Amino acid sequence: MKNLTFTKSRVLDYLWQYSRFYSQRLFECEEFSIEGKGYAAVTLLFSCFENICKSVTNDYDSSFYEVVKKLKENLSISEAEYHFLNQDEFCIRKIRNLFSHANISAINLVNHEDNRDILYPLTEEASCILLYKRISEIVFNLILKIISSHFLDASRERFQINLDSDIEKCKLEIKILTSKEMLVLKGLPEDYISDDLGIPEHAKIRLIENEPDANIYKDFTAKTPE
Repeated sequence: MKNLTFTKSRVLDYLWQYSRFYSQRLFECEEFSIEGKGYAAVTLLFSCFENICKSVTNDYDSSFYEVVKKLKENLSISEAEYHFLNQDEFCIRKIRNLFSHANISAINLVNHEDNRDILYPLTEEASCILLYKRISEIVFNLILKIISSHFLDASRERFQINLDSDIEKCKLEIKILTSKEMLVLKGLPEDYISDDLGIPEHAKIRLIENEPDANIYKDFTAKTPE
């Protein structure tokens, strides 16, 4: 099938005809991204997408997992799109759940750069913007594909969106760190927070996340002339 997709602005125009409210919210996602407010952009995108899926299926009681499963059964999305949303190791549903139900301080987006993996903490706005840019084009088009089931038959044929190849290119990987791993990543000694203090793991993670990255200072001193 031809890899048909639409620009985000076109998606917003068509979504406006389905729901002005959700079109305005997705427009805000784009504004947040431009303004450097990555966390707001990502979380609002996840919230809008879930609610639009529930609106289309008229099922507000089921979980996001069940609603996406229903969309697949109704042939509203392809097998690859279903796995991207619901089944892959780092699918949209699982990443969305991490934002809602996990310790965000320990969660990192993995990006492959110069033959190595770089971790981007999702407590940083720039990291969330990186995630938003990676998934938003696909999510916007999925929204249009899903709502097109409510369009008239004559116009519905124009929205035979297929995102399989885009999804194949979209590499998503998340790594959740322990407090010890976070210390190493920040260039701090492993005994920076003594186990004798009895501080629970979740609190250690929060405290370490507050600490500045010692590697920055090491790099600065290494470049300081004598």
